[in-house]
Amino acid sequence: MKIENIIRRVLREDTAKQYYSALRRVIFDDDDIKLHLRGFVLKRQTYKKVADDEFIEDASNHAAYQVLEPGLLHMSDEDNRIALDELTRRIKEKYSDFIKEYKAEVFKNDDDETYCFRKHSDRYMDMKKNTGFSDCVTGWIPFLTQYGGWFPDLDWNEIKEKISSEPNKYLLIKKPFQGHNFQYYFSVLKKTNN
Repeated sequence: MKIENIIRRVLREDTAKQYYSALRRVIFDDDDIKLHLRGFVLKRQTYKKVADDEFIEDASNHAAYQVLEPGLLHMSDEDNRIALDELTRRIKEKYSDFIKEYKAEVFKNDDDETYCFRKHSDRYMDMKKNTGFSDCVTGWIPFLTQYGGWFPDLDWNEIKEKISSEPNKYLLIKKPFQGHNFQYYFSVLKKTNN
């Protein structure tokens, strides 16, 4: 065997090892994958008209990329594709039912109510020292599509129940740096015209 062939074989073996080491280097568990899948479902509700198989494939690919991203930096494009395809396949096999059930559960109750999302720097929303923004959206599904993906770790159905029981009152859903990188508070409210 020529020295060139030996070098090529060693490099191929090294590439395979690099692929598997990328999977090992990236620390993730079921909760991480489910968090990325929830975020995809919440942000991509416009896919509602897309076939379930295509939606599941896209969600699985998104979660695989989010999980593997730190390990992909040290690999070639070809190895990146191999690693992503393999993890996408595994996620699709294991989490297809989770994706379908989560999508059906979260987006089952649309309405014509107005929901507001507020990002604010002052805990008590004092307008003199407050920075951030506020936006109101008509309809629960459009609201979730626009802002639910900011915090896929929250139980949005529970939040809807709470703000529906106390309309026109902001509900604090996140404090600064609580599962996000913002130095802001986040609140939501359901507006009524009473």
